[in-house]
Amino acid sequence: DVKLAAFMGLFLGPYLGGLALLLGFLIGGLIGIILLFTRKKTGKDVIAFGPYLAMGGLLALLRGFDIINWYLALFT
Repeated sequence: DVKLAAFMGLFLGPYLGGLALLLGFLIGGLIGIILLFTRKKTGKDVIAFGPYLAMGGLLALLRGFDIINWYLALFT
């Protein structure tokens, strides 16, 4: 997971790399919460983070600047 995050940061740059990491955390956390509430996983089970990090990277690559601009527009 660390190597994947480092490679994505080098490939995407600092802004999109940070966004990819944030999106990976959000997607993975949301899926983890859903799995806990549906009782498919328990608190002691391990959930792989790599697939969610890859989803965040793909989303940042395809729509990253749109997401950043949308977020910044919330404060202007």
